[in-house]
Amino acid sequence: MKRALWPWIKRGAFTIAALFALIAISSALVLLWKKHRLAQFNRTHLRPLLFDASNPVLTDAHALLARLQNPKAASSLQFAAMPSFGKRWFAISLSETGPRSIGEVIITTPAGQVLRKDTFVVPGDDLASFLRQWDEITDGYSGEGRILTDGNPLAFERRRDGAISSGEGNSPCHYDVLGDLAARALGQYVPELADLRDPTLPAILQSKLCKRSIFVWR
Repeated sequence: MKRALWPWIKRGAFTIAALFALIAISSALVLLWKKHRLAQFNRTHLRPLLFDASNPVLTDAHALLARLQNPKAASSLQFAAMPSFGKRWFAISLSETGPRSIGEVIITTPAGQVLRKDTFVVPGDDLASFLRQWDEITDGYSGEGRILTDGNPLAFERRRDGAISSGEGNSPCHYDVLGDLAARALGQYVPELADLRDPTLPAILQSKLCKRSIFVWR
């Protein structure tokens, strides 16, 4: 009797194991799909910066950028940074116009009061170097499949070679890197950009916050 039951017990065990494996695989696929869907919101897009009244980051960014002149140069960058707990928000427009390239900045309070609006001149080689580094970070960025609160939201629109790219988000693993790059490259013209610098950023980039498994949800 025991010998007759043993094959059925083994089959039942294999069936249960296969069922658990199928559930695990299905759960992993659902998790990956959800992460991919979330990543679409903060990845680099090949389009102008989106208008979306339901997105407060985009709404605030467009409100800031609208107070600057539209760049006329074939190669340009506009970005807005709005630190969640900061006392100053920034919007900057940069245009490659030769040896003396033009920059424009507006700095406001979170409530919209203008603290400073100014133009500045950047040596063409310096601006080209900054934009090259910006492009290396943003080109092909696939986004992060998670939602982060607070932080330093940043939105940008980049025009070059007849193409337009854009992105927005607040991940310290990507958008804080852009803010830090801008502060280092443009700080001599806009000292207030020091607000975007974080001395702990190198450690954050090496931490589990940025070096995460694709199967971690949070």
